[in-house]
Amino acid sequence: MLKKVFLLTQFGPPHAWSSEYLAHIRTLAPYGWHWIILTPHAYPSSYNVRVVPMTLADFDARVLERCGIATRNFLDAKECPVKFTSDYYPAFGEIFADLLTDADYWSITNWDVLYGRLDHFLPDAELAKWDIWSDDCHHINSLFCFYRNNETINRLYRLVPRWEWYFENRLDLPLYGFDEIYFDRLIRDLADAGRVTFGHPPYFALHSYDRLVQHQPKPNLAFAPDGALIECFDDANPALEHYPPWRGMFGREIMYFHFLQTKRWPELRAYPA
Repeated sequence: MLKKVFLLTQFGPPHAWSSEYLAHIRTLAPYGWHWIILTPHAYPSSYNVRVVPMTLADFDARVLERCGIATRNFLDAKECPVKFTSDYYPAFGEIFADLLTDADYWSITNWDVLYGRLDHFLPDAELAKWDIWSDDCHHINSLFCFYRNNETINRLYRLVPRWEWYFENRLDLPLYGFDEIYFDRLIRDLADAGRVTFGHPPYFALHSYDRLVQHQPKPNLAFAPDGALIECFDDANPALEHYPPWRGMFGREIMYFHFLQTKRWPELRAYPA
């Protein structure tokens, strides 16, 4: 079984749903999915969850040591990181190389994500075909983008023109979208030239968001008995009133759900067996 590692940072305060998230990701241990959480907070570790004590200053020191860039990250009045996150994501394989020595693939992730049966969509045999696999159609989606863990792939970000300038993070400018704009362009060009293998869904992403209409006013989700995550759609046909409630519930299995707007742990319906 391949070891797939998510790198997860939290330099600001814990989220209200942190305990639910930690309990949830432990259920994915049997399928080879692991987490390394980089934070000053004392969360419990488990078989597939490793907590590494780290502050934002520690992170900046790593960027300086590994990339030679003096960053200017800081926490705002609400203790949230400013000038941070996605601009550095493609470099995490090099920045945290010492923590990934036994990983076959790595990705970053966020706290506002609920996972389904990831192995239903990305079994090891499929992932092993690719140097990079992203859950977006022919584009980098940093929230779920797995990189083969070797020095060549982990240093690809250095091929982006002026990458050092983006990493310096001038405080008078916003985030540059280095990962999903400039690095994305590089990877698509390298894949087209046959220099890297780049896997992705053929037509559309395999996840969903809480901003979509089917999740208003709150997420409409269910867990199937096998742990599959179902995005639900309700049929309002009056003729269905005489049937059990689940007859009017339709859905599709999704790989994960990003609740970036509601910022609350989603309530889940019971999906019939």
